[in-house]
Amino acid sequence: VEKMRQCIFIEDRSTWTTLVENKRLDIFYSYEYVHLNARAEETAGLIYFQGTSGEMFYPFLKRRIFDTDYFDMITPYGYGGPEVVGELTLEELADAKRSFRQWAMRHKIVSELIRFNPLTENQKRIADWTTTEFIRHTTSIDLRPSIEEIMQTFHKKNRSMIRKSLASELTVRRGSKEDLPTFIRLYYQTMDRKDASSHYYFTPEYFEQLFQPTQLCEPLLLIAEWRGEAVGSYFVLLGQEYAHGHLIGCQRDEYKLFPNQRLEYEAILHSKTAGM
Repeated sequence: VEKMRQCIFIEDRSTWTTLVENKRLDIFYSYEYVHLNARAEETAGLIYFQGTSGEMFYPFLKRRIFDTDYFDMITPYGYGGPEVVGELTLEELADAKRSFRQWAMRHKIVSELIRFNPLTENQKRIADWTTTEFIRHTTSIDLRPSIEEIMQTFHKKNRSMIRKSLASELTVRRGSKEDLPTFIRLYYQTMDRKDASSHYYFTPEYFEQLFQPTQLCEPLLLIAEWRGEAVGSYFVLLGQEYAHGHLIGCQRDEYKLFPNQRLEYEAILHSKTAGM
Protein backbone atom coordinates (compact mmCIF):
# COMPACT_ATOMS: atom_id res chain seq x y z
CA VAL A 1 0.00 0.00 0.00
CA GLU A 2 1.38 3.38 -1.00
CA LYS A 3 1.91 5.46 2.13
CA MET A 4 -0.04 8.67 2.53
CA ARG A 5 1.83 11.66 1.17
CA GLN A 6 2.49 14.48 3.61
CA CYS A 7 2.65 18.25 3.36
CA ILE A 8 5.98 19.65 4.45
CA PHE A 9 6.45 22.97 6.18
CA ILE A 10 9.36 25.10 4.94
CA GLU A 11 10.92 28.17 6.49
CA ASP A 12 14.49 28.23 5.24
CA ARG A 13 15.36 30.36 2.24
CA SER A 14 17.44 27.93 0.17
CA THR A 15 14.89 25.06 0.21
CA TRP A 16 12.02 27.45 -0.54
CA THR A 17 13.92 29.15 -3.38
CA THR A 18 15.00 25.84 -4.92
CA LEU A 19 11.41 24.54 -4.88
CA VAL A 20 9.88 27.56 -6.63
CA GLU A 21 12.68 27.92 -9.20
CA ASN A 22 11.40 27.81 -12.81
CA LYS A 23 7.88 26.95 -11.64
CA ARG A 24 4.80 28.56 -13.20
CA LEU A 25 3.99 30.45 -10.02
CA ASP A 26 2.85 34.04 -9.61
CA ILE A 27 5.13 36.65 -8.01
CA PHE A 28 3.56 36.22 -4.54
CA TYR A 29 5.11 32.78 -4.00
CA SER A 30 8.79 33.70 -3.54
CA TYR A 31 10.55 33.62 -0.18
CA GLU A 32 11.51 37.29 -0.63
CA TYR A 33 7.99 38.50 -1.40
CA VAL A 34 6.36 36.68 1.53
CA HIS A 35 9.02 37.86 4.00
CA LEU A 36 8.86 41.41 2.69
CA ASN A 37 5.14 41.48 3.51
CA ALA A 38 5.48 39.96 6.97
CA ARG A 39 5.08 42.37 9.88
CA ALA A 40 7.29 42.10 12.93
CA GLU A 41 4.82 39.86 14.76
CA GLU A 42 4.12 37.58 11.77
CA THR A 43 6.00 34.40 10.81
CA ALA A 44 6.38 33.52 7.12
CA GLY A 45 6.16 29.95 5.91
CA LEU A 46 5.50 27.72 2.91
CA ILE A 47 3.44 24.53 2.89
CA TYR A 48 4.64 22.22 0.13
CA PHE A 49 3.11 18.98 -1.14
CA GLN A 50 4.52 16.72 -3.84
CA GLY A 51 2.38 14.32 -5.85
CA THR A 52 3.28 11.97 -8.69
CA SER A 53 2.83 14.53 -11.48
CA GLY A 54 2.27 17.77 -9.65
CA GLU A 55 3.13 19.92 -6.65
CA MET A 56 1.23 22.27 -4.37
CA PHE A 57 2.66 25.52 -2.97
CA TYR A 58 0.98 27.49 -0.20
CA PRO A 59 2.81 30.52 1.28
CA PHE A 60 1.30 32.22 4.32
CA LEU A 61 1.85 34.47 7.31
CA LYS A 62 1.12 33.10 10.77
CA ARG A 63 0.24 35.43 13.63
CA ARG A 64 -0.72 35.02 17.26
CA ILE A 65 -4.36 35.73 18.16
CA PHE A 66 -4.19 38.45 20.84
CA ASP A 67 -2.46 37.06 23.95
CA THR A 68 -3.74 33.49 23.56
CA ASP A 69 -1.82 30.31 22.69
CA TYR A 70 -3.60 30.18 19.32
CA PHE A 71 -2.71 31.46 15.85
CA ASP A 72 -4.28 32.32 12.54
CA MET A 73 -2.81 32.36 9.05
CA ILE A 74 -3.36 34.85 6.24
CA THR A 75 -2.29 35.55 2.65
CA PRO A 76 0.55 38.08 2.34
CA TYR A 77 -0.45 41.39 0.63
CA GLY A 78 -1.65 40.42 -2.84
CA TYR A 79 -2.98 37.03 -3.90
CA GLY A 80 -2.12 33.55 -2.70
CA GLY A 81 -3.48 30.34 -1.30
CA PRO A 82 -2.63 26.79 -2.38
CA GLU A 83 -1.46 26.79 -6.02
CA VAL A 84 -1.07 23.53 -7.92
CA VAL A 85 1.66 23.23 -10.56
CA GLY A 86 1.07 20.21 -12.80
CA GLU A 87 -1.67 17.81 -11.75
CA LEU A 88 -2.63 16.27 -8.42
CA THR A 89 -5.09 13.36 -8.26
CA LEU A 90 -8.18 13.58 -6.05
CA GLU A 91 -6.48 11.15 -3.64
CA GLU A 92 -3.39 13.33 -3.49
CA LEU A 93 -5.47 16.45 -2.87
CA ALA A 94 -7.29 14.59 -0.07
CA ASP A 95 -3.92 13.58 1.42
CA ALA A 96 -2.67 17.16 1.16
CA LYS A 97 -5.77 18.52 2.88
CA ARG A 98 -5.66 15.93 5.68
CA SER A 99 -1.97 16.42 6.30
CA PHE A 100 -2.31 20.23 6.20
CA ARG A 101 -5.15 20.09 8.76
CA GLN A 102 -3.05 17.91 11.07
CA TRP A 103 -0.11 20.30 10.75
CA ALA A 104 -2.36 23.30 11.54
CA MET A 105 -3.78 21.58 14.63
CA ARG A 106 -0.30 20.70 15.91
CA HIS A 107 0.68 24.36 15.55
CA LYS A 108 -2.54 25.60 17.22
CA ILE A 109 -3.71 27.40 14.08
CA VAL A 110 -7.47 27.83 14.36
CA SER A 111 -8.39 30.11 11.48
CA GLU A 112 -7.23 30.89 7.97
CA LEU A 113 -7.93 33.69 5.51
CA ILE A 114 -6.94 33.20 1.87
CA ARG A 115 -7.14 35.81 -0.87
CA PHE A 116 -7.28 33.53 -3.91
CA ASN A 117 -5.73 34.61 -7.19
CA PRO A 118 -8.37 35.74 -9.73
CA LEU A 119 -5.85 35.23 -12.58
CA THR A 120 -5.07 31.58 -11.85
CA GLU A 121 -8.47 30.85 -10.19
CA ASN A 122 -6.65 28.56 -7.77
CA GLN A 123 -9.74 28.27 -5.56
CA LYS A 124 -11.19 25.82 -8.12
CA ARG A 125 -8.46 23.24 -7.51
CA ILE A 126 -9.20 23.00 -3.80
CA ALA A 127 -12.93 23.68 -3.80
CA ASP A 128 -13.63 21.46 -0.79
CA TRP A 129 -10.90 22.92 1.46
CA THR A 130 -12.73 26.02 2.54
CA THR A 131 -15.80 28.16 1.92
CA THR A 132 -15.16 30.97 -0.56
CA GLU A 133 -16.99 34.22 -1.03
CA PHE A 134 -16.71 37.05 -3.53
CA ILE A 135 -15.19 40.22 -2.05
CA ARG A 136 -14.46 42.60 -4.91
CA HIS A 137 -13.64 42.86 -8.60
CA THR A 138 -10.10 43.35 -9.77
CA THR A 139 -9.17 44.93 -13.08
CA SER A 140 -7.17 43.02 -15.64
CA ILE A 141 -6.08 43.61 -19.22
CA ASP A 142 -5.53 40.74 -21.65
CA LEU A 143 -2.09 41.42 -23.15
CA ARG A 144 -2.33 38.82 -25.94
CA PRO A 145 -4.02 40.97 -28.63
CA SER A 146 -2.20 43.80 -30.45
CA ILE A 147 -1.86 47.18 -28.73
CA GLU A 148 -4.49 48.60 -31.14
CA GLU A 149 -6.95 45.87 -30.18
CA ILE A 150 -6.20 46.37 -26.47
CA MET A 151 -6.85 50.12 -26.85
CA GLN A 152 -10.25 49.34 -28.37
CA THR A 153 -11.30 47.65 -25.11
CA PHE A 154 -10.75 50.91 -23.16
CA HIS A 155 -13.41 53.52 -22.55
CA LYS A 156 -13.19 56.20 -25.27
CA LYS A 157 -12.37 58.81 -22.62
CA ASN A 158 -9.27 56.80 -21.64
CA ARG A 159 -8.27 56.30 -25.27
CA SER A 160 -8.50 60.03 -25.79
CA MET A 161 -6.35 60.74 -22.69
CA ILE A 162 -3.67 58.32 -23.87
CA ARG A 163 -3.58 59.90 -27.35
CA LYS A 164 -3.33 63.40 -25.91
CA SER A 165 -0.56 62.28 -23.58
CA LEU A 166 1.37 60.64 -26.43
CA ALA A 167 1.10 63.89 -28.42
CA SER A 168 2.27 65.99 -25.44
CA GLU A 169 5.80 66.65 -24.17
CA LEU A 170 5.39 64.01 -21.46
CA THR A 171 8.01 61.25 -21.74
CA VAL A 172 8.19 57.90 -19.96
CA ARG A 173 11.41 56.01 -19.24
CA ARG A 174 12.41 52.92 -17.31
CA GLY A 175 13.67 53.90 -13.86
CA SER A 176 16.62 52.56 -11.90
CA LYS A 177 17.32 52.21 -8.16
CA GLU A 178 18.31 55.90 -8.15
CA ASP A 179 14.70 56.77 -9.07
CA LEU A 180 13.17 55.04 -6.03
CA PRO A 181 13.10 58.22 -3.87
CA THR A 182 11.20 59.95 -6.70
CA PHE A 183 8.66 57.14 -6.85
CA ILE A 184 8.27 57.14 -3.06
CA ARG A 185 7.67 60.91 -2.96
CA LEU A 186 5.02 60.74 -5.71
CA TYR A 187 3.41 57.67 -4.13
CA TYR A 188 3.14 59.27 -0.67
CA GLN A 189 1.70 62.46 -2.24
CA THR A 190 -0.97 60.35 -3.95
CA MET A 191 -1.81 58.51 -0.72
CA ASP A 192 -2.10 61.90 1.09
CA ARG A 193 -4.55 63.14 -1.55
CA LYS A 194 -6.61 59.95 -1.26
CA ASP A 195 -6.65 60.00 2.57
CA ALA A 196 -5.34 56.44 2.40
CA SER A 197 -5.12 54.31 5.55
CA SER A 198 -1.70 53.93 7.18
CA HIS A 199 -1.70 50.35 5.82
CA TYR A 200 -0.73 51.75 2.37
CA TYR A 201 2.23 53.85 3.53
CA PHE A 202 4.92 51.27 2.90
CA THR A 203 8.39 52.20 4.17
CA PRO A 204 11.27 53.21 1.86
CA GLU A 205 12.99 49.92 2.84
CA TYR A 206 9.93 48.05 1.57
CA PHE A 207 10.28 49.62 -1.87
CA GLU A 208 14.04 49.04 -1.95
CA GLN A 209 13.54 45.34 -1.24
CA LEU A 210 10.65 45.10 -3.70
CA PHE A 211 13.04 46.46 -6.34
CA GLN A 212 15.34 43.42 -5.92
CA PRO A 213 14.58 40.76 -8.57
CA THR A 214 13.54 37.32 -7.28
CA GLN A 215 13.18 33.86 -8.85
CA LEU A 216 9.59 34.76 -9.70
CA CYS A 217 9.63 38.51 -10.24
CA GLU A 218 11.39 41.19 -12.28
CA PRO A 219 10.52 44.71 -11.03
CA LEU A 220 9.77 47.45 -13.55
CA LEU A 221 9.77 51.09 -12.45
CA LEU A 222 8.38 53.60 -14.95
CA ILE A 223 8.99 57.34 -14.56
CA ALA A 224 6.85 59.95 -16.38
CA GLU A 225 8.65 63.27 -16.89
CA TRP A 226 7.64 66.66 -18.17
CA ARG A 227 10.09 69.51 -18.72
CA GLY A 228 12.76 67.86 -16.62
CA GLU A 229 10.46 67.06 -13.70
CA ALA A 230 9.07 63.67 -12.64
CA VAL A 231 5.27 63.93 -12.52
CA GLY A 232 4.33 60.27 -12.21
CA SER A 233 5.76 56.86 -11.47
CA TYR A 234 4.48 53.29 -11.68
CA PHE A 235 5.84 50.21 -9.88
CA VAL A 236 5.05 47.13 -11.97
CA LEU A 237 5.99 43.55 -11.05
CA LEU A 238 6.70 41.25 -14.00
CA GLY A 239 6.13 37.59 -13.18
CA GLN A 240 6.57 34.36 -15.15
CA GLU A 241 3.22 34.86 -16.82
CA TYR A 242 1.44 37.89 -15.38
CA ALA A 243 2.41 41.52 -14.91
CA HIS A 244 1.01 43.25 -11.83
CA GLY A 245 0.48 47.00 -11.73
CA HIS A 246 1.48 47.12 -8.09
CA LEU A 247 1.56 50.77 -6.98
CA ILE A 248 1.33 54.12 -8.76
CA GLY A 249 1.98 57.73 -7.77
CA CYS A 250 1.25 60.90 -9.74
CA GLN A 251 1.18 64.64 -9.12
CA ARG A 252 -2.05 66.54 -9.61
CA ASP A 253 -2.50 66.73 -13.38
CA GLU A 254 -2.83 70.49 -13.80
CA TYR A 255 -1.54 70.53 -17.39
CA LYS A 256 -3.69 67.72 -18.78
CA LEU A 257 -0.74 65.42 -19.47
CA PHE A 258 -2.63 62.34 -18.16
CA PRO A 259 0.41 60.62 -16.57
CA ASN A 260 -1.78 57.93 -14.93
CA GLN A 261 -3.28 56.72 -18.20
CA ARG A 262 0.02 57.12 -20.04
CA LEU A 263 1.92 55.05 -17.45
CA GLU A 264 -0.69 52.30 -17.74
CA TYR A 265 -0.26 52.37 -21.54
CA GLU A 266 3.55 52.23 -21.30
CA ALA A 267 3.33 49.41 -18.73
CA ILE A 268 1.23 47.44 -21.25
CA LEU A 269 3.92 47.92 -23.93
CA HIS A 270 6.74 46.85 -21.56
CA SER A 271 4.75 43.85 -20.31
CA LYS A 272 3.93 42.71 -23.85
CA THR A 273 7.60 42.99 -24.81
CA ALA A 274 8.49 40.89 -21.77
CA GLY A 275 6.12 38.19 -23.03
CA MET A 276 3.52 38.56 -20.25
